[in-house]
Amino acid sequence: MVVSELRDARILVLGGAGFLGARLVRKLCLAGVRPHLVLRADSPMTRIEDLVQYCSIHFGDLTDQTFLNKVIEQILPDLIFHAVGHGSHMGQNHRNSVFQSNLLVTHNLLVAAEMVPNCRIIYSGTSLEQGMKNSPLQEKGSADPVSYYAATKAAALILIRQAARYEKRPIVILSPFAIYGPGEPVKRLIPTAIWAGMHGGVLALTQCGFVRDFVYVDDVVEAYLLAAVNDHVLGEDINIAGGKPVSNEGVVELIEQELGNDIEKQLGAYPPRVTDTTFWCADISKARHLLDWEPRHSLKQGLRKTIDWYKQNGFEF
Repeated sequence: MVVSELRDARILVLGGAGFLGARLVRKLCLAGVRPHLVLRADSPMTRIEDLVQYCSIHFGDLTDQTFLNKVIEQILPDLIFHAVGHGSHMGQNHRNSVFQSNLLVTHNLLVAAEMVPNCRIIYSGTSLEQGMKNSPLQEKGSADPVSYYAATKAAALILIRQAARYEKRPIVILSPFAIYGPGEPVKRLIPTAIWAGMHGGVLALTQCGFVRDFVYVDDVVEAYLLAAVNDHVLGEDINIAGGKPVSNEGVVELIEQELGNDIEKQLGAYPPRVTDTTFWCADISKARHLLDWEPRHSLKQGLRKTIDWYKQNGFEF
């Protein structure tokens, strides 16, 4: 098991109370690792409330350079997982918050981590950096972001790549596509559709044809752990995705099949976002070649696990 190689490492997780970060923290804790987390005092703890006793938590603001410097100096981490991001979910449209979370935090991290030059950083990129394409997205495409969120992430990635390639710092960039699974924010498509199928609600959908490249959250966590122990991927950008475009209505149909219920749908009632497109798919050959990774879960398998999880845990996420 890959995570067993990290048991003696000093690990810092940024964004550890979020959707992806919390699943990563859970995997580490279950393997006997005691990760360090940096959380705001008002961070929602719902996803990790049963894990707090197994973590070392530092409360503060990542946009505060002095605070982050002190945390890094105290921990002297061997490994940092960066899972902080803001602006990709509905309602996260305050430009100052998006800028600070995506760009300023990245800058602060690079400055603070200078005191631990051998510390590996696994950095979360974005599938939206290259904008709209009509062929599977490869890692070497030029940046052409169409949203402010994607623009700030693209700017942060320029800083990260410069540090990795020209300062030779041990950094790996992983760009997850449409992550779904247990603990996903409930206003997103899959949890909303599951709730409608379980409770008889009406599901507002985009017009037909918009697609995404879905990947189960635990498969993404596995990729992050593999990147943490593989020296051959230092300095690399790697897509993490399912590698198959699936339409929104196709996902809902699979959820209906798993629940055994028809969902009342209002096609076209959900307004499209600037990033909605009729083609969205990743080339994941690099992940296969360098990380020996590909998704373990088909979309149907992942949805079945996700549905079971929401039945047991509810929708307070």
